[in-house]
Order: sequence, then structure tokens, then C-alpha cells
Amino acid sequence: MIRLKNQLSAINREEGGVAALEFALIAPVFMFMLMGAFDIGHSVFVRTVIDGAIQKAARDAALETGANQLTNIDANLVEAIKAVAPNATVVPTRESYFSFNDVDRAEIYTDSDGDGQCNNNEIFEDENGNEEWDEDVGDEGIGGPKDIVQYTVTVTYPTIFTFNGFERQATARVKGEIKDTSYSLGKIAQQRTFTATTILKNQPFGAQSEATSTTQNCA
Repeated sequence: MIRLKNQLSAINREEGGVAALEFALIAPVFMFMLMGAFDIGHSVFVRTVIDGAIQKAARDAALETGANQLTNIDANLVEAIKAVAPNATVVPTRESYFSFNDVDRAEIYTDSDGDGQCNNNEIFEDENGNEEWDEDVGDEGIGGPKDIVQYTVTVTYPTIFTFNGFERQATARVKGEIKDTSYSLGKIAQQRTFTATTILKNQPFGAQSEATSTTQNCA
């Protein structure tokens, strides 16, 4: 009888497999957190490089020689970004304006019916000369002397880790009983997209063209 009690007591104290179960539960979570930390750090670094590259490209383009060097300026921008994100897709765009007040401003129109839209043959000021009402009065390109240029770069690149998530089940013997514990980890984004924008005034290397507009009718 005493021997049977001792055997039951030993079974009750049995904790074999506890460490294995704890490791099976904690290790994937720790690795997931570590991967996330590296990914966030890399993303911050990429964003910093993008911000620096776009500032340099915008300053170079604002010079008198900028109009003739846009291809090289954009190539240097792409090279700087791909040095830290080799598989990145880099798309630069430029919009020029007469003044800072015009940036991202819509063309002025008379909203006769009060519906908040330029339509029904309402009158608008065609400031960029394309004979259509635009939500942005900017002209595509670098503009001329003293013009305001909004330079935007959109960068899409794959993350350094590709992780689609998983679900696992850990099994171990704890105090004589079989313990099953399931766990799951979510996804890490497979690509990131950053958009950086800077606005600079071109150098006064000549006389600025006067702002002009014509009266048109909304469609």
C-alpha cells in the first residue's frame, strides 16, 4: 500500500516536458517579435534615406541647370533608395505652381447649384490651360524661375521578412497528464509603401512667367 502511494505521489510530481512546452510556446512568439523589430528598424532606416534623397533631388532640380539634369537627378534618387531597398519601385512626380498658396488648390469655379461640384455648365477659371476643371491647379513638371515645385516620391518595396502566419499545437506530459496547447501567429506585411513630399521654390535665375487663366464652362 505504501509503495502504491509513493508511486502515485511521484506521478503527481512529474513535470517532465514542462520546459519543452514552455519553449514551444515562447520561442515562436519571441522570434516573431524579433522579426518585427528588425522589420520596423529597417523601415525607419528606409524612410530616413527616402527623406534625405528627395530633399537633395528637389534642391538640385531647383537650380537653373535643373531642367537639363532631371534624368540624372532622378537616377541618383533611385540609386540612393535602392542602396537600402534593392527591389524597390520608385516613382517620382513633380507639380509646379505660381505661388505657395496654389499648392494642392482646386481651380476656382462658380457653384451655382450648391452641390459642391463643378458641373452643369458652371463657369470656372482654367488656370493651367487644359480646358478642364481640375482639383489641383498645378502643371506637370519642374516649372520655371521662381515657380513652386511639389516633388513627390512613392516607394514600394518588399519587407526583409516574408511571414504568412501559422498555427501550431504543442504537446507535453505535465504531472502525468498529456497537455495540448495551440497557438497562432499573425502575418508580417510583405511589402511597404512610403510617400515622401517636399515643396521648394525654384531659384530666381530669370523672370517668373505671369499667372494666366481663361474662363471655361464645367462639363
